[in-house]
Amino acid sequence: MTTWDGVLKVLRDPLVALGLSLVLAVLASRVGGCVVRLVLGIGSAAAFVWLLVRFEPFQDFVVAVVSTIGTIFVVLLVLVAVVALTAFLTINAMHRRAEAEPVDRVGGTLAPVPRRHGEPSPVDAAARLTVWLNDFARLEARLLAIVEPVLRHLENEDSVSKVVGDITRAYFSGLSSWMPEVRRIEEEGTALLHGMADELPPLFSGVSGRRLHALASAKSYLPAKGDWDDLTDGAPWYSYWLVRGLCLHRDWRTAGTALWKCHYGRNLLTECLEIL
Repeated sequence: MTTWDGVLKVLRDPLVALGLSLVLAVLASRVGGCVVRLVLGIGSAAAFVWLLVRFEPFQDFVVAVVSTIGTIFVVLLVLVAVVALTAFLTINAMHRRAEAEPVDRVGGTLAPVPRRHGEPSPVDAAARLTVWLNDFARLEARLLAIVEPVLRHLENEDSVSKVVGDITRAYFSGLSSWMPEVRRIEEEGTALLHGMADELPPLFSGVSGRRLHALASAKSYLPAKGDWDDLTDGAPWYSYWLVRGLCLHRDWRTAGTALWKCHYGRNLLTECLEIL
């Protein structure tokens, strides 16, 4: 009788079949699976410790792997620290520049200029201002329709990893496909501000055409902290810094500039209409 015949004879034994069925039943149960995983885990740990203590090549391999992982971790930690420090310094520099060089709303006391012969009547001026105001409102609505859906799915997330992933995705690529439309909105808002810079100074004292032209031509225009606090009364204190951090990315800075130019133009036009 060969060895294989002996094995087959043992396997055909009903008692062996019964024993195997009991073992499989235990393994199939939840408790049995936990016990097996526990035994395998303990056995793996024991084998790892034994190899580490008794087998010198394995010990050298483990030391090399741990050393490599530690080096990678330290390098990543240093890179994260450098990126965080750079972002902090950049945001702080943007904030200081915005505070040091604010663009005043009008540059002086806003008042109607006495109408001279041939100039538009207050009714005509109000109609023109209303058209501009409605144009800015439409641009702002178009821009918010792009930005809000990108950020809306970041709310009410249960998983921290999903929140981080969504924020990262929104920051780096959330506006990529929308940038042609965002740039068109920014260009249309710039054209409206240039038109206001040419037509408002003859109608209202305190409106600086030079400042409006400078604002319209600015590649980056974001709110100062005081303006943000006035606009978002009751918002968390860190919201301003989050917006500044978000606008470090060129796409979001372009969208923020377009949005704030629209907001600026609406505020100025509203003030002008109120005193007509």
